[in-house]
Amino acid sequence: MYTLAKELFPPTGIERVVRCNFVRPDILNVIVSKATVLEIYNFTEPEQADQLPRLELVATYRFNGVITSMGVIRTSSSGQHGLDSVLVSFKDAKVRLLLRSLGRTT
Repeated sequence: MYTLAKELFPPTGIERVVRCNFVRPDILNVIVSKATVLEIYNFTEPEQADQLPRLELVATYRFNGVITSMGVIRTSSSGQHGLDSVLVSFKDAKVRLLLRSLGRTT
């Protein structure tokens, strides 16, 4: 028997945060999980001392399961370019490895 669920409101509470070089090797990224949503931000250091650091939203991904944990790993394919990979596990015992290619912009 299959159950269907509909999300009435998007998740607002942050559950997990990791930092890595996911998008480009020279930019630090902050990856945030909110229940079924994964958001990737660029972290930029201030150029002047009186400015604050900034977070810029790069991408948002929706999954068909609740994210239970995240980890940053460096695989042999992503590590050649100085990028990290993100390992995401879900409530119903699924695991997904997220890789980013320098040649692709999506």
